[in-house]
Amino acid sequence: MRIVVTGALGHIGSRLIRELPAVFPEVEIVMLDNLLTQRYCSLFNLPASGRYRFLQDDVLTADLPSIFDGATVVIHLAAITDATSSFGNKKAVEQVNFKGTEKVAKACLESNCALVFVSTTSVYGSQEKEVDENCPVSDLKPQSPYAEAKLRSEQLVRKLAEENGLAGVVLRFGTILGTAIGMRFHTAVNKFCWQAVMGQPLTVWKTALHQDRPYLDLGDAVAAIMFVVQKKLYDGHVYNVLTTNTSVSRIVDIISARVPDTRIEFVDTEIMNQLSYHVSSKRFSDQGFVFKGDLEQGIGGTIDWLMRACPRESARGRSGVPGCVALEEGDDGTVGPSSSPDLAGWMWGREIPEHVVPGLDGEPLPRITVVTPSYNQGDYLETAIRSVLLQGYPNLEYIIIDGGSTDNSLEIIKRYEPWLAYWVSQKDRGQAHAINKGFAHATGDIYAYLNSDDFYEPDALLACAQAFGEGHPWISGRVRCWQEGAGDFRFPELPGNSFTKWLLSCPIPQAGTFWSADLHREMGPFREDLNYIIDYEFWLRFRFIKKIEPFLVDRPIAVYRLHSQSKTVAQSSAFIKESRPVREEYKQCLTSLQRVWLWGASRHRKARVRGAKAVACLKRGECRAAMRRLLSAFAIWPPVLADLKGICLAFKELAGRNQDNPDLSEMWPEWDE
Repeated sequence: MRIVVTGALGHIGSRLIRELPAVFPEVEIVMLDNLLTQRYCSLFNLPASGRYRFLQDDVLTADLPSIFDGATVVIHLAAITDATSSFGNKKAVEQVNFKGTEKVAKACLESNCALVFVSTTSVYGSQEKEVDENCPVSDLKPQSPYAEAKLRSEQLVRKLAEENGLAGVVLRFGTILGTAIGMRFHTAVNKFCWQAVMGQPLTVWKTALHQDRPYLDLGDAVAAIMFVVQKKLYDGHVYNVLTTNTSVSRIVDIISARVPDTRIEFVDTEIMNQLSYHVSSKRFSDQGFVFKGDLEQGIGGTIDWLMRACPRESARGRSGVPGCVALEEGDDGTVGPSSSPDLAGWMWGREIPEHVVPGLDGEPLPRITVVTPSYNQGDYLETAIRSVLLQGYPNLEYIIIDGGSTDNSLEIIKRYEPWLAYWVSQKDRGQAHAINKGFAHATGDIYAYLNSDDFYEPDALLACAQAFGEGHPWISGRVRCWQEGAGDFRFPELPGNSFTKWLLSCPIPQAGTFWSADLHREMGPFREDLNYIIDYEFWLRFRFIKKIEPFLVDRPIAVYRLHSQSKTVAQSSAFIKESRPVREEYKQCLTSLQRVWLWGASRHRKARVRGAKAVACLKRGECRAAMRRLLSAFAIWPPVLADLKGICLAFKELAGRNQDNPDLSEMWPEWDE
């Protein structure tokens, strides 16, 4: 497979050429760029896994058919992209942006290769309502020579597709934000970041402060291009590609939170008549693409890049490591993270420390190995990484096993590479295989794994090391569970000596659990034939084969994040199905009397679940359904009528006094229910 990228050394291209090898391992990447903007550095440190060939040439003068010969697809990025300066440079914009695209499209036809043409949402111009790709050409109002040339190029590509059979697609990109080695700072968001860090006023167009525009995170932009190539989405259609619609004032607020004393200067521009417009990306999302970019994270990352070279004393909360966000002071004088819920947490806004934790009673701290398996979890991965590295634990071995992610995960991992003992990104056979690969490289005394969408609490590793220092080979601590819209709450109490709880559900939180390397070597590895109850089966080995119980560390250790893509939320029924044969296997470790006791406990728990559902029906006013649930509970386990604790909880729920914790049954369903 061969992919040609024109304008390969620019803002989008320099990021794209680095991510293509991870998605298309055997691809040859031909990079075409005239180096007019002198971005030689985009060629530095290309991934060793990629097969690259650079051609310094211009799409207007190059022999494109010979360059495109044998190519699968051409990704056409080469363009003059500064809309404001295009008013004084109309002839060059016409030549490069239209004539250049015409040459590229016709060469693709001649070479029988597909074309991905990147256009711009600025072709819409001023619009009163949300617009999509069905907006008639007569209603499009491009406000600059740049946008006019892009619109004409779109029409050319679509005409060649309809009349001549060109396999092509048009992607209308929102204004790009986010970092790349080939980036410049002439587009709105990046320019504002540069001005803020340099202590310059943000030059905002008059009347534009509260007007909305479409913006596109660079990670989403690159992922969208690769998505099109993977799906061979060369249908001749136009697709809007944008992460969000937002106002300039919102962008200014985000920058101001990270760079205090930021100020605005209003300026005139020839694009003054371009008022607010909202753009829909539904057509592209309907193809299966998921936008994962984050406005605050993209802006924060750009500011961090700049502030490494140009730190400002006034930038309160600045960190020496990438990805940090500013801290904000609350009314009570405490300092906490800024407002983004996905970035909220203690680990933001501080530097990765050197060895700051002393030993225990004069003895060196045990080495802790933490493995993070991950696959396409770029939205959460950095929080997990930082929560490990910012523990301040000196004898840490941190390993990340990525399953060949196609999102921005690799960029995040490479950002923290100096602090990692080992990492790899390649296809694996699932989560258990990834965890086993990680522990195959482990040299620690204590083991744990942290999923990429969870994170540790402060001083968690030190607390666990202290517990192991007291002679406990298996420990489990408190875990706060967080779900958007439900807040956070503590994990249920640990089971103690109750064998029934172990075989009715998974009673300890994986994110807060650590075990000794010796125990792992004796009882491991994780079973790779399992997909959902990997940790549960592992704990059952400790409990019923090794016959030990976890020691409770009675303090917060980790946060378990529930979200729409997490297995616990999205595939809860699969947990139940996979657990049944495993539980039957470990029931063989019980005595006859214990099995009878387990049967009774199971019936009692089922009756309680029916009772809880009856209470929920009553709260909704569904009296008949509630009665059916109550009768069912009684039929399953008649002594449930004497369950005083359950009855008290039910009355509290009906009285509205039990609102602190969300309904756990929806997140951790009973295995037998």
